[in-house]
Amino acid sequence: MLELSEDDQAVARRILTELFTSEDMESPTLSELWSLDYDEKPVDIDTFIEDPDYCGNFTDGIYPKWREDLRKVFAPGSQVYEWIFTGAIGTGKTTVAMLAKEYVIYRNACLKNPQRYYGLLDDSLIVYGVYSVTKAQAYDVGYHKLRTFLEATPWFQEKFPFTPRIITRVVFSKCQMQVIPGSREFHALGQDILTLFLDEVNFMQQGAKNANTSKEIGQAYQIYNAAKTRLKSRFMRPGGQVPGMMFLVSSKRSQTDFLEQHLKACREEIANGHVYVSDYPLWHVKSPKLYTLPRFNVEIGDVINPPRILESDDVPRKGAEVISVPGEFKVDFERDVDRSLRDIAGIATYGVMPYIRDRNTVLECVDKKREHPFTRTSIVLDDRMDFDLNEFFNTYVMFRVEHSRYTPILNPGAPRFAHLDLAKNGDCAGLGISHVAGLRTLRRQRRDATFYDSQEPEIVVDLMLQILPPAGGGEIDLSRIRSFIISLRDMGLPITKVTCDGWQSMDTMQIMRKAGFDSKLLSVDRNDEAYGYLRGAITERRINYYQYAPFIDEVCDLERDPETGKVDHPDGGSKDVADGVAGSVHSCSTDPTALHYDTLALVSGSTRPLLNVRESDGPLHNVLNREELLKELRRPPRN
Repeated sequence: MLELSEDDQAVARRILTELFTSEDMESPTLSELWSLDYDEKPVDIDTFIEDPDYCGNFTDGIYPKWREDLRKVFAPGSQVYEWIFTGAIGTGKTTVAMLAKEYVIYRNACLKNPQRYYGLLDDSLIVYGVYSVTKAQAYDVGYHKLRTFLEATPWFQEKFPFTPRIITRVVFSKCQMQVIPGSREFHALGQDILTLFLDEVNFMQQGAKNANTSKEIGQAYQIYNAAKTRLKSRFMRPGGQVPGMMFLVSSKRSQTDFLEQHLKACREEIANGHVYVSDYPLWHVKSPKLYTLPRFNVEIGDVINPPRILESDDVPRKGAEVISVPGEFKVDFERDVDRSLRDIAGIATYGVMPYIRDRNTVLECVDKKREHPFTRTSIVLDDRMDFDLNEFFNTYVMFRVEHSRYTPILNPGAPRFAHLDLAKNGDCAGLGISHVAGLRTLRRQRRDATFYDSQEPEIVVDLMLQILPPAGGGEIDLSRIRSFIISLRDMGLPITKVTCDGWQSMDTMQIMRKAGFDSKLLSVDRNDEAYGYLRGAITERRINYYQYAPFIDEVCDLERDPETGKVDHPDGGSKDVADGVAGSVHSCSTDPTALHYDTLALVSGSTRPLLNVRESDGPLHNVLNREELLKELRRPPRN
């Protein structure tokens, strides 16, 4: 319970006395109490929306459903500090969130001294963050809309103006308060963020789960967590009340997306009134007069069962959720029921899924005893600089000295396969080098329910690297990548094949052929064949790689378009390193030369250790010892 000082207790007694002795239950002291902190008493949300002195000139199109939610969130005594907007597309979520954000700014602008009110230093900058998938999108959508609202609101123009010549942020003239756009967690570092608008959170880059906490570590989680921590640490009032506001906005997509998981995680906060959720289908927001055709029923799918339209004589699946949809949307649902459920009904489906559904498998293939063989996670290659990749390469991570020569630590005789995802102007490039360490016998099922044994390669990813373009635009110096691959081969890494995908591939392949490599074009974008081999190796835990954040992030973000079969990254993401690894894994899985004599495996389920491989807690096994290897080599060739 909040303890009052003696002065506060005296004021409270006076207010109670005035209320009980007044015929109209009014207290002059209570009515004027706001003047202690405010230059001007803030108007309620209805006045702010309807009065032409505020937003009344441009809010005629706000749907009644949103007016109800605005009243609930900003009701006197409300303790809501997070408002989640989700559901169907086209309901006006971003517009309402920006209107609510403007109202929060307005209420703080009415304070005499916002910094002192919140216990900050007088020169502290109070920030209203506007974040999206990319910084450009944050500018184009949320920031632009909020700035337009502020420009169209007479109260702000007259009483709390901002500097019009600064267009990259809103800088208010009378107080240290600014509206700042961003897209990354580091954009919020050191800032006193009072409100955060986080747009399209379901379309932000996703990451693997933290192995210890099982929490998402993608873009949305990082921004949200950083902003919420700062909001509570800087602005929390006595009693635990948080005066700021966080607005999370996104249409529905997949059951595995950030917002779906976040809603499950904050059930308690929703129940106690700290988090408010607006989650509506299109027909619940727009006028019911628009929908006059007979309704039809749709059965919601799950992981196994796809969604379907129920005809009059269809019986719903036991335990399935069924929704009633206005007949005006019948054609849309018949054309694409999954998309219509997401876009029109506002229901997350299992149709749009990450390419690798269980992201924990990605982490389970990480060999913790291995490390990245470069001194930097990502390297910039600029033809204006006088250094090569070799200068960042830590030789002794991959090589040991044996008989005065460098020898690969892992499977020195196994052929290596490199894949280059070459970059266009301003894009990143990715490099992956892998080899086959053995074969594993897997039991597979035919369509007729019978089983058979299949020999599948166990793959080691030797090297992964993200190569960045020069700052300010420009092209990556591809010659330095080619020189590095050649130097690895000359050092003792038996690279036999170099595949390329992308811009300037023909030139690179010609140069690599002249250097003695088998070099071919391999596109990982035309279909999902290359990524199919990578996904199979990951889900069956027969691939071994070291912890490398760019690859982990990219491979966990991958999505497959069911119509085109193409595997791609979500908007704002990348897959350059994942392309490099997928290409090299494809060669390991399909090239007949991948199984060198040093990596011949037993057909049976032997668990002998790898030949010439340092001990690892990864998934590698089933390789011949030297005596059995020589015996195998003496056998006559098979027909």
